[in-house]
Order: sequence, then C-alpha cells, then structure tokens
Amino acid sequence: MKADNNTLISLCRRDYYGQILHGQYSKKLKRRVAECILIFREFDRIGTLAIPYIAAWHEEEKVIWYEFVSRRFARILGTEYSEAAETFRNSILERRIYKSLETDWSVKEEVLSNLELEGSRRKLRKEVKDRGIVEAVYKSSTHSGEVYWFKDQATVESFEEDRISLSLGYLTIVSNEMEADDARKRAEEALRKSEEKFRNLAIHDDLTGLYNTRYLYKALDELIEHSYANSQAFSLIFMDLDNFKQVVDTYGHLNASKAIQEVGSTIKCVLSEPAYCVAYAGDEFIAVLPGFSKIQALKVAKTIQSQMRQTVYLAEQGYQVSIRASFGVATFPDDGTNQTELLAFADQEMFNMKEKKSDVQCNDNEVVYNGSRFMRTSEENQEVINPPVSKQIQHSSIFRRTDLCDGNTKESGVEQGSDQSVVLHVEADSYPKIRLHFREKRGDKHDELKIDVSLPKKFWVNLSDVCRQTTDSLDSYSSGTLRKALNWMSQRIMAEIELEDKRILNKEEYEILADTAAQIFNRADLDKARKGQMIHDLACRLKLRL
Repeated sequence: MKADNNTLISLCRRDYYGQILHGQYSKKLKRRVAECILIFREFDRIGTLAIPYIAAWHEEEKVIWYEFVSRRFARILGTEYSEAAETFRNSILERRIYKSLETDWSVKEEVLSNLELEGSRRKLRKEVKDRGIVEAVYKSSTHSGEVYWFKDQATVESFEEDRISLSLGYLTIVSNEMEADDARKRAEEALRKSEEKFRNLAIHDDLTGLYNTRYLYKALDELIEHSYANSQAFSLIFMDLDNFKQVVDTYGHLNASKAIQEVGSTIKCVLSEPAYCVAYAGDEFIAVLPGFSKIQALKVAKTIQSQMRQTVYLAEQGYQVSIRASFGVATFPDDGTNQTELLAFADQEMFNMKEKKSDVQCNDNEVVYNGSRFMRTSEENQEVINPPVSKQIQHSSIFRRTDLCDGNTKESGVEQGSDQSVVLHVEADSYPKIRLHFREKRGDKHDELKIDVSLPKKFWVNLSDVCRQTTDSLDSYSSGTLRKALNWMSQRIMAEIELEDKRILNKEEYEILADTAAQIFNRADLDKARKGQMIHDLACRLKLRL
C-alpha cells in the first residue's frame, strides 16, 4: 500500500486489539503490521475455511499475543478477540510436529503435552525464528468441551531493532484427518500387540509360561552357530521329575498340572539371563546355559535340586508335596556339536542318574526310600536317618537263619561289630505279601526301616528291580549286610513271583481240563475207554499229571 504510516494506522485502529500500533516501536514494524492487518481482514471477510492470524512476541518475554485473529477463531474458542491468544494457549492439550528423516523417506512424529509445551516455549520460538516458518498441529479443547485439531502454517519475520518477531499464518481445522490417523495408529498398535501376543504364545508353554520346544530348537541352532564362531562352550541340563505319576494318581491331574507350574517357577527363579528354561514334555524340563562349562552347569543343577528340596509344592491347595528330579548335563562341543547329539546325551545322562539314584527323604516319623514309605523308630525323631556307612566293620560276624513255620518263610541276616550291629529280617507269607524289617544300632542309638505290603505282581517286579538297582547305588554309604540283603530280597521276590505264576498257570490248565472232561463225559456216542483215553491225551497236552 502507498498510504503513509499514519493513514495505515488510522485504518487499522478500528476493532484493533493488538499492542504494536499503540506501542513505542519502529515505523517499519508498525507499517508492516498495519499492512498485514488490512490484508488479513479482507481475507477473513471472504469466508474461507482458513483461519488467518498475525501473532507477535518479544524475544525477552514469554507471552505471545495476536495483532489480528479471525472472528471465526474467536467464536470457536468462545472468547473475545483480546483474550483469544491466552484462551488458545490454555486450551492446547498437545502439539505435534512432523520431521522428515535425512537417512530415509520416513517422517518422524514428535509429540509434546501441554505441560511439556509450557516448559519449551522459548526454545520452540527460537527454532521457528531460525527456520523462518511454523508447521505444527495442535489438539485443543474449547470451553464447550469440544475437541478440535488445528493445523498451523505460517512464515516468521523478525525485526531486530524492536526485538519483535511476527508470525503471519493461518489455521485449518483437521479434526477428521487427525482422528482418523489416531484411529489408524490405535489399530496398528492393537495389531502389533496382538502379533506380539501370538508370537509370545507361539514360543511359550501354555501351562508353565516357560519357553517351549519350538523356541528351543530354533534358539539352540543359533546358540550353536554363535558358540562355534566364538569358540565358546554352553551347557544343557535335562530334568525329569521322579515318580511324578504318583503325584498324578494321588492328587489328580489338575493338581499335578499346578505342581508342574510350581516346579517351573522354582527352576526359573534359579536361572539368570541369558540362561533360560524350556518346558520340554510333560514333567520334563531343559535349562539352556549359554557360556557355562560342565562344572558350572553341574553347580546350577545342584542349586535347582537344593531349591526343589526346600520347596513344598501344592501348599495353596492344602497339600504338602515333595518333588524331586533327575538331571543330565551335556556341554558343547565336548558332548555334541549339534542339538540332536546334545539333547540325546543330556537325556541319557538323566536316565543314568535316575537308574543309580537312591534318594532318602525324611518327614517326621516317616521315611520315603526309593518311592516306598517306612516307619521310623529313632529315639531322635527330628534327626534324619543316616544310611549305613561304607566301611568294613572290624571283627564282624555274619550269619543267616531260615525258619519254616506255618507255611511261612522267615529269614534273617545279622552283621555285628564292636559298636555297630545290623539286622535284616524278612517274612514271606503267601504270595504276594512280603515283610522286610531292617534295624541298625550304633552305640546307644538305633534306627529301623519296616515294610509290610501286599502289591500286584507288576509292582513286585518293579520292587525287585529297585532292590537290584539300589545295591548298585549304595557303594558310598552301605554296609555289606544291607547290600547282600537287598540282593537276596530281589532274588526272593522273583522266586515268589515265579512260583505264583506256575500256580496260576496250573490252575488255568486244570480248569481247562475240567471243562473239557465234562464235555467228553456228556457225549453219549463214546464208550468209557474212549472217554478215558481222550482225557488222558488232553492232560498230556497240558503237561499235567493225573
């Protein structure tokens, strides 16, 4: 415009609510403000969707004010022109800017809350002054409670003489676009969480929350490759719960599943990253120990074993269950160079331990020994019963006595020394009932183990195997008498089973003979001699003596 400053200012003073035209500022600044106000007024009268404004701020002050703002913007905010800047500033919920990344074609979104924005205004004003432009999106809540999204675009002019900066721009309402964008982001976030959840479920066991075999096989291949490239060792611990079927049979499947959960938690508490545990199959677990040598892995196994001994399982369900496990350790590359070899080696080591293990547990007056329960008659009931010590008793005498009384077999084995005596007494009633009584005396103390049980054949077969296996695992603490007694007991059990099998077989054969004989005698077409010959032939085929 060609009008002088006074004319321009005079034209702008009607409905003017700014500060510069009334203040002590340079003619250059006042003329520029007056020119822009006249132009922005005409633009606002057109009634476009854009909301024009002229904002100003002093570099040493915090407050931004409007030299001009659209009438429509004042109506949206529900305020007067003179209060529009402060009302808008207080209504802002967050500010977003979008920056293009130099490394690729993507755009980075930066979000500042109202509180963060309040503490960064001076810094932000310096940034827009240096750039010369304003590009931002504001989320605002008006007095009526309605939420608006405003996109702000402006150019910045600086007047160093007056220390004043002007922002000449316009706002556009982009609520629909931003709400749609937020909805898209929420959907993407929900999808991301859903994918993460399913990825997590895909590699974790549903029951225990530990890793599953799908994760194990993939992770083992990566660990083997990494360990091979860096010449590092790592170890696996294969774990199998002992006699867990008894827990299932005694407490039911639901409680057994809960017990497996609790055992998994016990193992997980012992391990520290990068070590982790895998629920392998049923009551089996595998601990993967990156960087662990064989000796270090054995220490971890002992720690897990100790922690399991100290834990009472199914306590929340009102039970007191003790659970033990057998362990097998395999180390890369000594015991295998691929996952099949390592898992097979650890599995075999675990079975070797299960076969040799003789675990003694004490609970008040009861002792659990290889899965069988014995009464404890020690004078000091709170003291764990110690098995016989592995050393030859000096000046000992050993004898065995067999008595036959009322059809029962009774045998005793005695080992005596200067300060120790061991007595084993076995009574074999009619199969399948057997009694075992073992008593040891050391000085003025004595301990006893007793069995008096009647079990089906398959259990006696198992018990015979247990006796045989126990003799192989007692080297570290057993006396010669106990070893011989257990060997004798295993042989005796198998002998009783063999006799009973023969008795049952004979019984079945005689029943067959009786049924067939009855049918032969009922045949009227045969004479007495012929019937007798047929019955004799049948008995011979059945290997019976008439």
